[in-house]
Amino acid sequence: MKSSILFEAGQTELGLLQFDKVYRAYHESGARIGVPWLLALRGEMLAKNNQYEQGLLAVEEALSCIEETGECYHEAEVHRLKGELLLLQRKADAVAQAEVSFQTSLDVARCRQTKMLELRAATSMGKLYLGVGRWKEAFDLLGTIYACFSEGHESRDLADAGNLLVRLSGLL
Repeated sequence: MKSSILFEAGQTELGLLQFDKVYRAYHESGARIGVPWLLALRGEMLAKNNQYEQGLLAVEEALSCIEETGECYHEAEVHRLKGELLLLQRKADAVAQAEVSFQTSLDVARCRQTKMLELRAATSMGKLYLGVGRWKEAFDLLGTIYACFSEGHESRDLADAGNLLVRLSGLL
């Protein structure tokens, strides 16, 4: 998607404008498949542009769309992203709300047996636990899921999880 390329190349405003233009055209066509993922992607782009409130609104819309349409392929990732956005807002109850979102993401990923999405949710939860001093819980949660992977450790998600595990093991 051209808008993502523009965005990642540092042309954030142009990337968001292009994305919104493409999304509107897609939505106006009557297409509904993939809308939750597109909304989540928009939320992530907005967050990277420090527009946390708008990003959270896009993610909430994605969750509503999932509930409405039953298209739940990306549900675990959307809940994880919601937790990340909640933390970025730095509100008083952000940690508790983010933990709920990460737990929902974990539950959905486990139910659907999607180990990589479970790993991503566990990594996010692990980072949250690291920040509040719950190191053993973080290590146990992430270590159990990480151990399920026998290959692919050079992938970004597994590398992130492995690095977090190393960091946590140094605290135990």
